[in-house]
Amino acid sequence: MTVFAVGIELDGEGTHPAAWRRSSHRPDQLLTGKAVRDRVAAAENAGFTFATFDDSILPPSGDVVGRIDAVSRASYVAATTSTIGLVPVVGTTYAEPFHTSSQLATLDYSSRGRGGWLAVPVEDDAAARAWGRAPVTTESARQQEQRDSVTVVTDLWDSWEDDAVVRDYLSGRFLERDRLHYVNFEGDTFSVKGPSIVPRPPQGQLVVFGRHGDIEPHQADVVLVSGDSVEAIAQSAAKARDEGASLV
Repeated sequence: MTVFAVGIELDGEGTHPAAWRRSSHRPDQLLTGKAVRDRVAAAENAGFTFATFDDSILPPSGDVVGRIDAVSRASYVAATTSTIGLVPVVGTTYAEPFHTSSQLATLDYSSRGRGGWLAVPVEDDAAARAWGRAPVTTESARQQEQRDSVTVVTDLWDSWEDDAVVRDYLSGRFLERDRLHYVNFEGDTFSVKGPSIVPRPPQGQLVVFGRHGDIEPHQADVVLVSGDSVEAIAQSAAKARDEGASLV
């Protein structure tokens, strides 16, 4: 039996920059909780497996010039959904992996084990200025920071063992400190000691998504491929599998 996982991207009004002109609500209503909640509920009721939420520290292009950050949107709808996976985009360039790990672990708790992460490198130098970082100007440097970020984030999720939280109220013991582990990562652009400040997520490891060509296939649980035809998508999927992707 073949099982299909079907995802949908939920950002803005659509791919076309002027898609908002065909919407049935005022432009300012796009940036409301109700708009996000209604769209994700419709996707869940339609049977989609997961929804992704695009993001950037920079405003979107086109006529719509604002957005609510992806992790906040995903966390907001976690309480109003029950089955759909919630997969925000979080950039790996410039962002601190320690904070990324904590945000995504918290999403997994609020969604009761339905969180994911679409890890993407960031190329725009304006993002570096917004973060207060020196620009990462080469593809090799972005790929290195991507590899380091994914490694640290996933290691931080493992820095708490499953039974590290005790909650023995009578004795006043709430934590087994021997079941927490330091990460001790030293990279070119950041270092992390760990452990995480958030206990191990309900899934243990959130599902890591990555676009083909943006992420090392062995670091992603799901590799996303694209193309302008079914044949092109099939070729991209075959290439991703040849490179070591386990799920496309």
